[in-house]
Amino acid sequence: AVTYTIATGTDLANTLAIIRPIAPPTGADRVNSLVKLADEVYSTVNTKTESAAFQLAVWAITYGAYENGRYVINTTNSGFRVDSGTANSAYGVMANNWLADLDTAAYTGNYQLTYLNDGTANYTQDMVVFTNVPEPAVLGFLAIGLLALGFLRRQRV
Repeated sequence: AVTYTIATGTDLANTLAIIRPIAPPTGADRVNSLVKLADEVYSTVNTKTESAAFQLAVWAITYGAYENGRYVINTTNSGFRVDSGTANSAYGVMANNWLADLDTAAYTGNYQLTYLNDGTANYTQDMVVFTNVPEPAVLGFLAIGLLALGFLRRQRV
């Protein structure tokens, strides 16, 4: 059984600096790119192809070498290399398109990155999880609803 420690994006950046010391990009740059990827496309991932593309893009950001100013899915990347079938597949092409747009992706703050660390030196079971951050308006409506329920309950007593 694997036990995980819930860690932060900063912890992930430090881990990536250890396992991928060649910069650019730095560990912090990689974490920022992961958050940009989630902000850009995660809410639209609904199919198997999109899920595979998202995972490929995450791996390219996490492990890949930076080529010509961006992360890339290809057969020659020294950090994260795939076969030609994967590189030319629908999900490989989709991942590359997403990666090409990372610099234009706006930071929306819609997703929070959580790093789950397995505590081993080889990092083989570590995970990155993206969770949806509710918008302030949604939280406001929830608070108003709870206050109204409390008020109604108090009036009945």
